[in-house]
Amino acid sequence: MYYQKMSLPLKQNLIALTTATVLLSGCGGGGGGSTPPADTTQTSYFIDSAVGGVDYTCGTTTSVTGSDGNFTYDTAKCSSIEFKLNGLSLGTIATANINTDKNLMLQDLADVPRENITNETVQKMAVLLQ
Repeated sequence: MYYQKMSLPLKQNLIALTTATVLLSGCGGGGGGSTPPADTTQTSYFIDSAVGGVDYTCGTTTSVTGSDGNFTYDTAKCSSIEFKLNGLSLGTIATANINTDKNLMLQDLADVPRENITNETVQKMAVLLQ
């Protein structure tokens, strides 16, 4: 077997290359230390008691509120939600303006304080939803 002795600079370069390869091989795309993306899907409840069967549109997604008034939306895909009953718009609310209690009340759609039960728009919506 033929063996040729390597020069010292060639040995050092080979050792440096091997070390770099081993160290960099641990930097694959495993994502072990990365933070998973935040879940931007939210569920809220349209209430005047429970308001079920109301159409809503959030971005390109259209759905219907559940029997308990629940509606789901993705804040990464839409910034506002429009609610309709039989094609008649009840109102639109920015997703950022949905109360932290996750309940959407008629007053929120009318953009009046929740204590305001005498607002004409709120009263008309209440009659319409009965």
